[in-house]
Amino acid sequence: MNNKRMFAAMAVAVAAMIGWTLLVAYIEKQNPQWEINRTRAREQQEFLARQATTQVASTQPGPIVTTAPITTSDVLGITGASTSSVESPAAAVSGRSVASAARAQTSDLGSPLPNDKRFAMGVSLSPYGASIQAVTLNDYRKSVQTNDRYVFQTPSEVDPENTRPLATRSITVDGVVHSLINVPWILEHSDDASVTYRIDLTEGASPILRVRKTFTISPRRDGGDAEKGRQFEITITTDLENLTALPMKVATEFNGPSTLPRELDAGQDRNVVVAYDNSGTVSLTHHFVEYFTKEKPTMDLTRSDKSLPLLWVGSSSVYFNALLRPDRITKSEENQVPEYLQKVEGRLLNPDIGTPADRQVAVTVQTTEIELAGDRRKVTLPLRFYVGPRQRQLLNESYFAAFPLCYDATLNTSSGICSICTFQWLINILVWMLNIFHVVVRDWGVAIICLVCVVRLLLHPITKRSQINMAKMAKLSPEIQRLKDKHGDNKDELNKAMMGFYREHGMSQVMGCLPMFLQMPIWIALYSSLQSTFELRQAPFLYFFNTHFTWIKDLAKPDHLLAWQPIALPFGMHIDGFNLLPLLMGIVFFLQQKFTPKPVAMTPEQAQQQKMMMVLSTLLFPLFLYNGPSGLNLYILTSTTIGMIESKIIRDHIKERDLRESAGPVIIDVPARRDGKGKDVTPVEKRGFIARLMERVKDAQRKAEDLKKNRGK
Repeated sequence: MNNKRMFAAMAVAVAAMIGWTLLVAYIEKQNPQWEINRTRAREQQEFLARQATTQVASTQPGPIVTTAPITTSDVLGITGASTSSVESPAAAVSGRSVASAARAQTSDLGSPLPNDKRFAMGVSLSPYGASIQAVTLNDYRKSVQTNDRYVFQTPSEVDPENTRPLATRSITVDGVVHSLINVPWILEHSDDASVTYRIDLTEGASPILRVRKTFTISPRRDGGDAEKGRQFEITITTDLENLTALPMKVATEFNGPSTLPRELDAGQDRNVVVAYDNSGTVSLTHHFVEYFTKEKPTMDLTRSDKSLPLLWVGSSSVYFNALLRPDRITKSEENQVPEYLQKVEGRLLNPDIGTPADRQVAVTVQTTEIELAGDRRKVTLPLRFYVGPRQRQLLNESYFAAFPLCYDATLNTSSGICSICTFQWLINILVWMLNIFHVVVRDWGVAIICLVCVVRLLLHPITKRSQINMAKMAKLSPEIQRLKDKHGDNKDELNKAMMGFYREHGMSQVMGCLPMFLQMPIWIALYSSLQSTFELRQAPFLYFFNTHFTWIKDLAKPDHLLAWQPIALPFGMHIDGFNLLPLLMGIVFFLQQKFTPKPVAMTPEQAQQQKMMMVLSTLLFPLFLYNGPSGLNLYILTSTTIGMIESKIIRDHIKERDLRESAGPVIIDVPARRDGKGKDVTPVEKRGFIARLMERVKDAQRKAEDLKKNRGK
């Protein structure tokens, strides 16, 4: 079969696959409510039942705290009470106190209902420190095994009272520190989109400072990606109002984002991400939770290693971001750096935990002293808090991609060791191609298979050249063996003779491994993109008509045919299920090695080494990729299988050509073509890129030898 037939067969196969998926898409479009309504109704009923139970519990009478000014003696009078039965209403220092609410009241923003049509998220707020208790992204599930929504930005289980996200920890007035971390604030206003908490600091019977903190979210909008992205943003404003006639200096301390839930079964996942101002561009630094150790439990994040000032700080995983941007107090400032930040620190909460990936890190932010003039003068500290998916479609939009946010920088997945062998531009190209294929075939697994076909087509000229090169080496193996027998004791002479022999017959030792070498960066880039591309999170393979046609339900995770509790293995590895794709990949690798013709005659020792390499390569790849993303294993399995078929077709073509050559030359008289002026226009044979490249290499080698001979004379 020649190349045209092979390309035609592949084109027909791809066209049939695309036609089938388009037919499936059409049927789905004609029946959009198959099982969807029943599934959504069941999810909402379960959620409403849980909400009803929670609301009944929350409406029970709670602990009452006084609204009257409280002195130091009043506070000391309740120190013997337990926090579980009596909630401390104030914390006073040097005769000053905090006047708090009559009842600790929680409040909610948005809606956590699955696929709510008005809001993309639900935010549960706590009065203690006026903080966030939880954020629920109602469009996304926690895992493929459950219908529960994705919930994050919750207090750490290690220290829940002191790690509520965005809780005001303390306020310092003229050098006097007032601890507010567990003090309930007054709920002043609440609706679906905005909540305001208030707290007053008093001295004796007179209020001196009023603090209001307002949380606001945006509903869903039908605009472009900019509008869609803002539905995941919470704006927080902290108003500091001087209630006296005298000026004062006020500083605050508050919590940053909390550590996100783990997404990967293995490898570095969660990190504290910090953006610094590098002369109008963003310089990003990732501090993975594994970097915080018992010997180094804290990190000062205020400035980078090159003393660059901080723009924003956040917590990130491979699929989600929680990014906090302190805005400038006055918009007229040209400098985008919030100058009122004094210190931003990351602190390890559980240094004694055995598994580094399970470490919890808390971020705290301290402001500088802010001048507040008398007579009810007010200063507002604005914050922007993005709590949403790490999705290219959203973060590449102009609002988030423009300085000083530049949240699109978090999409860079080629940091660390992978950056040595792959490039971010290659990851972007692969993701772009996958999205194009997904638009057509409506299945991410089929899109990966289409990507395999495109890559194999692009590499076909090199693969064909490699197979021809190996066939030549196999044919000339007796002559190669004679050279080895002749110069076996002199390696330098043997290498020189072998190089001359390869050059004389137009062969190259590099061509044999060149196709694999060119595919390795693609595999590594695909590994990074599959584990960080949000669209592939929980994406099944062949899921149509609300039915799974395969056992693969998440292309970004291992393909568990069977699952069980994790079993620890040496070298920090684990096994938590039976994965079929890596085993199939090992079988295909073995068959590929088995049926690949050996290029040269080998001694018994070399044959034994070749056999050992075949066994090792067959075992090592499935072992290394056993817990890898099923999408990557699907890509390698498909690519290797197509490569075997392609190699068989090329070898058959070479055999047919050799048979024709052995039968003798066939002369075909082709008359010359001439134009109207009688000029010969017979087309000249065109050579491919590889042939031209090899010819240039030969010319360079001949010139080098001639130069060497001339110097010897």
